Amino acid sequence: MNHLLKTEYIINPPDIRYLSENPEKILFFDIETTGLSPERSHLYLIGCAREEQGQWILRQWFAQNSSEEFAILEQFLSVVKDCRLLVSYNGASFDLPYLRQKCRAYLLPDAFQPLPMTDLYRELKPLRKLLALPQLRQADVERWLGLYRDDCYNGKELITVYRRYQKNQDRELLSALLLHNREDVEGMTVCTAMLAYPDAVSGNYSFLKGSADDRQCTFQYQLSAPVPKAVRYVCPQVSLQLEERTLTLFFPIKDGSIYLYLPDHENYMYLPDEQLLIHKKLARLTKPSNALPATPETCRRKLSVGRQLLSNERNALLIAGQTLQWLFRR
Repeated sequence: MNHLLKTEYIINPPDIRYLSENPEKILFFDIETTGLSPERSHLYLIGCAREEQGQWILRQWFAQNSSEEFAILEQFLSVVKDCRLLVSYNGASFDLPYLRQKCRAYLLPDAFQPLPMTDLYRELKPLRKLLALPQLRQADVERWLGLYRDDCYNGKELITVYRRYQKNQDRELLSALLLHNREDVEGMTVCTAMLAYPDAVSGNYSFLKGSADDRQCTFQYQLSAPVPKAVRYVCPQVSLQLEERTLTLFFPIKDGSIYLYLPDHENYMYLPDEQLLIHKKLARLTKPSNALPATPETCRRKLSVGRQLLSNERNALLIAGQTLQWLFRR
């Protein structure tokens, strides 16, 4: 234990408004391993960040070899027990299951089981189209926010770097290993600002106004907090824009009407001859001969554009809620 390598840094505080009101109970973490399987690989580096007495501290524990795996895990668990919320990037799929399996292997108590976790990747995944980030890797999100790394390796390449370090103890290789993990954890704290986007489309807005011209109907809503960067998503049925504290929906007008697309198309049938949408319960009673299962594109209702549509707050909030669900569940 005396020779266990530990590092410590002071970092900039993250935006935690979408995580918790108590920063002292939040723990950001990331691990580095020699493989994907806990049974056939070992944990060699753990990094985490939390607030301590008004400062955000990033700590790392490094295992020179597999015999030190237990020691770094034990050190990390001593920090986990004082926290109430874990934050990771894709940790729900890899980091957390890996750590829990290692705890079982060493007969250690599972300190993670009672803790909730915010996985930034899972929170952002439904919005890949809006953000134009199809792979949604953490480094991609960081660059999108204007943060560029000094680290030049990915996690898979780092395994080779670690093996080389074990052979020759080259301090430059050690620095590269620590840098990658440190930038993973610190970058994660920057990426919390991205939670403004799922917050914006989940209903945390108020109606501002509706308007229309010959071509398009527009609804504007005020967000509870500004988004980091303006984004726009365009499709034939409806377009969306998020900019600062404003959410705007644009609907094309045809014959004085717009279409409201419903998010639960699996509950409806579509009559193509009549261009009519009916609920499946009604379809079972009436048994229309030409009924087809509704699709995301045919599950829609026609709304006449007029003063009632544009000025009614309840209708406007319903339109926004159903439209955003339709856009981001497809």
